[in-house]
Amino acid sequence: MFSSIFTKTSIAILNEVPRPSDMLGMGEEKLYEFMKKTSRNHYSPEKTRKLLEMAKDSISPDFIEEALLFEVKSLLNLIEYMESQIKEVETQDFGCLGNVEG
Repeated sequence: MFSSIFTKTSIAILNEVPRPSDMLGMGEEKLYEFMKKTSRNHYSPEKTRKLLEMAKDSISPDFIEEALLFEVKSLLNLIEYMESQIKEVETQDFGCLGNVEG
């Protein structure tokens, strides 16, 4: 469905509507508008319908769903933290590295 789990849209969807029941509860129109906004118009209504069909076809008992939801949220927090650390390293001035011969 998505080219990568690390795209802004896939992360936004997992943050906003992490469970299939959440996606189905949001409805096609609202989910499409959300995807359209977060992707800057890169997703079509057909992709939204496909995502909702996948949500309808998914099976997850409630007791497993809560554990998976916790894991997804934990992983999203880790991804966001790692991205912030990468940005911080990229903005650092490592002038002392210019003296290293290689």
